Amino acid sequence: MLMWEGSKLYPPVAIAELEHKFLISIDDEHGTFEMHDQIRDMGRNIVQQQTPVASRFWENNKTLQMLQRRKGTKKVEAIIFHRHDGQHNIPPLNTMSFRKMDELRILDTSCIRMEGSYQYLSKLLKFLRWWQCPLKSLPIINFDVMNIVVLDLTESIIEEFLGPSVTNTWFFCLLHSQEANYSQTFSQLKVLILKNCKNLKSTLNLG
Repeated sequence: MLMWEGSKLYPPVAIAELEHKFLISIDDEHGTFEMHDQIRDMGRNIVQQQTPVASRFWENNKTLQMLQRRKGTKKVEAIIFHRHDGQHNIPPLNTMSFRKMDELRILDTSCIRMEGSYQYLSKLLKFLRWWQCPLKSLPIINFDVMNIVVLDLTESIIEEFLGPSVTNTWFFCLLHSQEANYSQTFSQLKVLILKNCKNLKSTLNLG
């Protein structure tokens, strides 16, 4: 829900109808929902019929191939890519792979390293889940995080986070509107997850 609100999309009627039919369930406390497998599969079938480039990638092999060959286009809106146990030798992804993905709003990944300038990541990014992120500080030079609404850095080695004052024992926070405007850096941030970030020493409040 927070993702849609952050994108200025408000589909309450459609969501209420799906919930009434028990096709989705909503967690009002955290602003999240779960969908029935039937809805998920229907959406995936629609995406798989898109040619020549899909708008969403979730299958590991296809996603890795697309990124390594730099085949992404401005049509790509969502990427889910998690390194599996048998994929230990994946080299760092060059950020140039994201250069044409101006409409990318969702990036859900884990155990992945990147090299190159972060200026090539979409400025429209709303949801960033990067488990075991190798960055020691966030934000970094040329990485525009202003529009991120949900940020999940679970089990990352991050040492410094330029945001609200937290410690390494603070793993989840649902920010209220007045708290989200503490800085221009993360001006749209609503959900911050720093679970098991054991190297986190301190944060700087830029408000």
